[in-house]
Amino acid sequence: MNYAHSVQLTIQNDLISKLGKTSFVDALIELIWNSMDADALNVKVIFEDNGLDSLKSIKIIDDGLGIPFAEAKSIFKNLGGSKKKNKLKSDLYGRFLHGKEGKGRLKAFSLGATVNWTITYKDENSEKFFTYKVAMHLNNPSDVKISDPVESEIDIKTGIILEAFDVPKKNKKLNDFSKAKILETFAFYLHDYKDISLEIDSEKLDPNKIIASVTSFNLDLINYEGKDYPCKLRLTEWVSSKQKPSTYLSCNHGIPYLMLDVGWNYPNKKYTAYLESEAIIEMVNTHGLDLAPMNHTVKTNLGLAQEIIKKHFRDQEAEKAARLVEQWKQEDIYPYGEKAGNIVEQVERKVFNIVASTVSYNIDKFENTSKENRKFQFRLLKQALENNPNSLQVIINEVLNLNEDEQNDLAELLKDVSLTSVISASKIVTDRLKFIDGLENIINSKHGKKYLKERTQLHRMLVENCWIFGDEFFLSVDDQSLTECLKQHKKVIGEDIDILEPVKHPTKARGIVDLMLSRTTRNNKPNTAHHLIIELKRPNVKIGLKEVTQTIQYADAIRNDSRFSMTKAKWTFIAISLERDMSLESWYAEIENGIITKKDSYEILAKTWAEIFDECKSKLQFFQEKLNYKATSIEGIAHLQKHFPQYVERTIPTSKERE
Repeated sequence: MNYAHSVQLTIQNDLISKLGKTSFVDALIELIWNSMDADALNVKVIFEDNGLDSLKSIKIIDDGLGIPFAEAKSIFKNLGGSKKKNKLKSDLYGRFLHGKEGKGRLKAFSLGATVNWTITYKDENSEKFFTYKVAMHLNNPSDVKISDPVESEIDIKTGIILEAFDVPKKNKKLNDFSKAKILETFAFYLHDYKDISLEIDSEKLDPNKIIASVTSFNLDLINYEGKDYPCKLRLTEWVSSKQKPSTYLSCNHGIPYLMLDVGWNYPNKKYTAYLESEAIIEMVNTHGLDLAPMNHTVKTNLGLAQEIIKKHFRDQEAEKAARLVEQWKQEDIYPYGEKAGNIVEQVERKVFNIVASTVSYNIDKFENTSKENRKFQFRLLKQALENNPNSLQVIINEVLNLNEDEQNDLAELLKDVSLTSVISASKIVTDRLKFIDGLENIINSKHGKKYLKERTQLHRMLVENCWIFGDEFFLSVDDQSLTECLKQHKKVIGEDIDILEPVKHPTKARGIVDLMLSRTTRNNKPNTAHHLIIELKRPNVKIGLKEVTQTIQYADAIRNDSRFSMTKAKWTFIAISLERDMSLESWYAEIENGIITKKDSYEILAKTWAEIFDECKSKLQFFQEKLNYKATSIEGIAHLQKHFPQYVERTIPTSKERE
């Protein structure tokens, strides 16, 4: 095919501006790398205040080789096409190069809208020094202004002064976090190239202040485009770090080219892992770096690196723990005897040593507490490892951070009550608060009103949680007939008789009771037995005339049958739902309290779930306050989903249904 026309791709200003956008700190890092690539020995970053809580300008000064004037137009005119693209090392000192894409200078627009470069270079032919200026503005970045070169003084040095003006107010002098990020980025580079000086706002960055150790490990070969390249892991551990542990693909001198999201987590370890290989440089040169994580030999080496780092830190902790264990044995606070009896005890003891040493190093006040308290805390740790290792972190946080008085109170309590009993009692209270909150949320939700089933869901949950009606009651009848209620009543009051005739319901052939709960005293005196007959309704059913009548009929069936011995028990009949029809006032003795009828031996009530829940919460309030615990809606729902999944199915909307 013959093509009649040809056009040149033109890059518009909006794309150029977008390519220059990055964070303030990342822009500084990119521009410092440019200075390093230019063989600078000294790089300074200077912030000039304007006296109004903002910056007048930002300068980056280096003594690198500069840019010859003959190359200036090409470099500033073109986006991409860096002269470093196919080079591995710098011209003068042979350092490994970082930048290769030819767009790093645009990051200067993240410092300020107006950027000026003052460039001094040495002419190869005349051996003279020349200086010229370059100016760019964010509003029109494609318009690059370049002055003519002027011969410089004979004793001047080569280099570049980058000045950014019109600095955004959000760009401030660097805080400790930002300085730490810059130092950690260049630490390896400065460690290897010791003749380089990097200053940030008059403070010289010293990698030796933050590098605790550097350990190298050989890995497998990396194969790229048919060629094998050696690869090694350099593990840098920091004295302190404000950054998250990170892993990079880098060249042989720690220049980080690609940060990997590997998800490795080693608690309390501050480190950076570098996978170093010339293969990484080749990937950069051929624009294949983004695909590096999919290279099977890179994947293999990442797996090896993870195992090596894990073993390294494990061995490190074991050595640290061994030293401390000897100290604890001498102090007589170590909770184990001389020798472990079997392999299980050996493993348990090793885990204890690591955990205890971690506690000792990371909880400042631990070593300052008394010998007795440390011995007591170690006993708790040992018990936690033996009985409930999954909750160890919570136990460490809560128990070891108690103040001395609280620790003494706990130690005194454990003389009378076992730790297991204390935990069990507290868990009962928190589980009940979660259950109430979860059920209350479901019953009151639009979704719950629509989908919660009375008999197969709500009813079943309450069967397993009868405490909601009072701890003194126990379940006697579950979804059974009035005749079964009579049998259980006789059993409670101690009368063991045969029942020949069924109990008759006023309007039904066979009345079925949802729940019957009972309580009694041991001596079974008259009127000491108390039965609750509970009629449950779905949340979307209001207690109206039909529901009130139904409850009264159950009461009549029992009251009118002499076998129920009304003088030997008290009966409470309760209809429960989300609401009651307040227009039926004539049917109630006290409609505000839901009392339909109240006599000496029986009462008939219509209760809302809000009233039931309020009564439960008031009973638990004292313990809740002492535990300083409040269940959230999320915790309540999660509790029901975990312990009663079949009873809350479809009652909790999915994320799609919420939308």
